[in-house]
Amino acid sequence: MRFGWVVGVLSSIEVVQASFLVLLIFTAVWALYGWPMAKVLSLPVLFLLFGVPVWSALSPLLQLITADAVFPLLRLIEIPALREEHLITLPSGQLSIEEACSGLRYFLAALTLSVLYGYLNYTRVQTRVLIVLIAGATAVVANILRVFIVIYVAYVSEMKHPLVQDHLLMGWALFGGLIFLLLMMDVALHKRRQRTVQVQVATVGSVNVQAMAPSLLPTATGRGWGVYVVALPLLAVGPGLIYLIEQNIQTVAQSKPTYLLPTVSSAWQKSPSPDEAWQPAYHGAVVQRVDYERVGQRVALYAGFYATQSQESELINELNGIVDGKTWYIVPGRSGHLQRQNGPFLEQLIQNREGRKQLVWYRYYVAGYATTNRYVAKLLQVWGSLTGSYAAAVVAIAAPVGGSEIELTRTRLEEFSVAMDWTEFAKTLH
Repeated sequence: MRFGWVVGVLSSIEVVQASFLVLLIFTAVWALYGWPMAKVLSLPVLFLLFGVPVWSALSPLLQLITADAVFPLLRLIEIPALREEHLITLPSGQLSIEEACSGLRYFLAALTLSVLYGYLNYTRVQTRVLIVLIAGATAVVANILRVFIVIYVAYVSEMKHPLVQDHLLMGWALFGGLIFLLLMMDVALHKRRQRTVQVQVATVGSVNVQAMAPSLLPTATGRGWGVYVVALPLLAVGPGLIYLIEQNIQTVAQSKPTYLLPTVSSAWQKSPSPDEAWQPAYHGAVVQRVDYERVGQRVALYAGFYATQSQESELINELNGIVDGKTWYIVPGRSGHLQRQNGPFLEQLIQNREGRKQLVWYRYYVAGYATTNRYVAKLLQVWGSLTGSYAAAVVAIAAPVGGSEIELTRTRLEEFSVAMDWTEFAKTLH
């Protein structure tokens, strides 16, 4: 658990840090007081995980479930609609089932309430699990109904009803009503069981029940001074290592190293950047961009450099991306992974507000290694922190796409990538 927390700190992933910190607390209780006490405190301690934003990983799945369930319902009541991934097209307009509409807030609220309710009112693990499953399913159904109602109202009102734009309150009201109904049903069933069960009252006699009560809970006697002598130094190893690494990172950051773009063969000549040129969004990076041209064929070379990485300035972050989302957008369904002569690339087809398209190839460099996988990039960040290779970069090349000439654009990017000196560039990031 301590190793996982250290990895979370070195990779600048707060979700990993918080998750393993909770697990580390539970492990400390077990190590110091034994399994009986850890078992009693397991749910109160692990309940803290509901406050960690690790649950956002479920959002795409819930988004897909909602879209898969809503579209057949629309066809069932004969509403003319077309679906493209998460986009629902009606005769009067389009509605997108975004991640904010996935129902994650309702799902997480249902899990939190059901776990607490089951813990306080039931003792059997099977019953508690059943309550959590029912509450989670209810939250998913509530969100499906919410999205269905919004789309139906949008169809009937031709996108003019206020509910089409503002349906947050309606969603919570629907979710709260279903949860309240489940609660009333559980209370009614509980009362019915009480009436049917014959309560056997045993004769206690002169036994002191109050004196017996403390024996029902485990005694936190601890494991002796030896455990503390061993555990405390081990717990201090992680923070001590992180302190030393952060001191080295600050030294490198203060030196302000400079990095250069990969060199390109003389067959490609530098040219001025066009108006409203494509520019990725990598916050905190030192950005360099150069446009090249060969016989009328234009290619843009972009790189965003990080001498060191931290929580406020890192290569892999949900706020970073190959487009800014304001001027340029990613075309859905046109992304992929490529393996070329100079290694792997991520490919994205992007488009601006005027409809002009560009094909982008890009990859990450962390600790001197190239990768197209965001998770591998984070692991390389940890490795770089341990070995002293703190530098990271994203390198991208892009070319305009004319009409349906995407294969010709791929060929142009292939030729340009071959003309670049990737090997020497990677060495500068060690």
